[in-house]
Amino acid sequence: MKRFVLFVLGMLLPLAVSGQGVMEGFSFLETRQLRDTAEYYFNKKSYDTALVCYALLANMPLKGKDADSLEWVVQAMNAQGVLYYWMSDYRKSYECLINALDLCEKSGIDTYKYKILLNIGNIYYRFDRMGLAKDYYSKALASCRDSADQIILASNIGSVYLGNGSLDTALTYFDYAETLSRRCGNMYLGGVQNNKASLFFKKKDYDSAFFYWHQALEESSGDAEIQALSYSDLGRLFLERGNADSALHYVRLSNAIASASNNRNVQTENYRLLSRIAEAKGERDKAFDYYKSYADMKDSLFNVEKFGEINHLQRSYEMSKVDSQINRLVMEQQVKDQVLRYRTVSLWVVVLALIGVSGILVFMYLQHKKLNRAYNSLVEKSLRIAEYQEEAAVKRRKDALQEKVSAENPVAGKMQEDKTQDELLDRILQVMDDTETICDSEFSIEKLAMMVQSNHTSVSQSINAGLNRNFRSFLNSYRIREAQRILAMPDANKYTIEAIAARVGFKSRSGFINVFKETTGVTPSFYLKSVREQVGVSRPF
Repeated sequence: MKRFVLFVLGMLLPLAVSGQGVMEGFSFLETRQLRDTAEYYFNKKSYDTALVCYALLANMPLKGKDADSLEWVVQAMNAQGVLYYWMSDYRKSYECLINALDLCEKSGIDTYKYKILLNIGNIYYRFDRMGLAKDYYSKALASCRDSADQIILASNIGSVYLGNGSLDTALTYFDYAETLSRRCGNMYLGGVQNNKASLFFKKKDYDSAFFYWHQALEESSGDAEIQALSYSDLGRLFLERGNADSALHYVRLSNAIASASNNRNVQTENYRLLSRIAEAKGERDKAFDYYKSYADMKDSLFNVEKFGEINHLQRSYEMSKVDSQINRLVMEQQVKDQVLRYRTVSLWVVVLALIGVSGILVFMYLQHKKLNRAYNSLVEKSLRIAEYQEEAAVKRRKDALQEKVSAENPVAGKMQEDKTQDELLDRILQVMDDTETICDSEFSIEKLAMMVQSNHTSVSQSINAGLNRNFRSFLNSYRIREAQRILAMPDANKYTIEAIAARVGFKSRSGFINVFKETTGVTPSFYLKSVREQVGVSRPF
């Protein structure tokens, strides 16, 4: 309801105010209400009031506007351009249209872009700049999806080719426009037929030209511009045929319509035709007056200064586009350079990281090889020690006996004691050679003493004196030697660490590994690996 009241107020305000008051009277309306008001007066052909509304819309602040509001602003700028064009103020028309086109491109609004291009092309057409006009018409046609506007664009492009003398190409576009028009219920058919009549006139096919101008008049009832043009062109036709009176009749009809609709373009052309008609009738003074009116009006509409201003606006717009493109390219290049720098830095970081990791891996590999060599050497030494361990013990025992025999000792009792101790050690060593006995997990010094027919103390003292070690170390050396023998067997891989530990008399895996490493310097697993490598066979344990 509020919107309806504001809209009605917008309709009534121009009745109460004028001039600046009209502008102030509409300024309080919201965007949508202002647009609806502008369209209402535009459709009523109250162009001055519509222009005020469109001007308010076009000059609204753009910051923070949504897509719909921006589109309305573009429409308002385009409508301003159309109204100024109809008022023959081409400089203001061009300025509004260029601003609309610029806003379209900056905001990405393409809906009305082709309409703006069409209207800019019309301005260049008015100034006989056919090349520029064709460029804008062609761009508009390429992006236009509206069949009605395609009719106008095809017809206008045909008019450009007609102006350049390319009659066959022009006729092709006119026929295409006529086909589209008939598909759309004869929309804009009067304008298309007016253009076809001009083509036949240029071909000097006056009958066809007369036919199409009459058709244009019949199809364009209510369209003041087409009617004014068609009557003016009929006057030109009769003047060309030498019938000055009929020419004067049609030109006066055209001038009356053009004057009522303020179509100064047609009026300008009519003054030139009236000058030629008066000259043909021998009325030289009238001919001069008409021509003077024609020259004054043409100068006011199409003078060089005005076109210079339009060209200046065009250059400014093109420079603005070029600057925007340059700025965009510069920003894109900066982004690319930044990305390239990041990629280069990242690449160097990766390369350095790879070099560092590679160095660490090489160092670890070399250290591993060095450690392996050390362990292999240790295993080899351990094997040699195991081979000569028993011989060394026997040799030490014999050497000790020999020293005792050779030494001068008058105490017979002492000699007898040493002999008894050596005999006990021999019996101990014989028992220790029985692998099955010593690898029993329950084997102890007490069992050993019983087997050698002695006691715990004597056995312990004999081992300490003869071999310089305690019983536990003595027993473990025999058990580890047996474990080494088992690990060197071809089928050693079938045994687990726990199985080997139990087989040689150890009650726990950890105890076996600790004693094995303490004795040989390496773990059982590494020992097995080293033994296999030495004989050329490598198997996992």
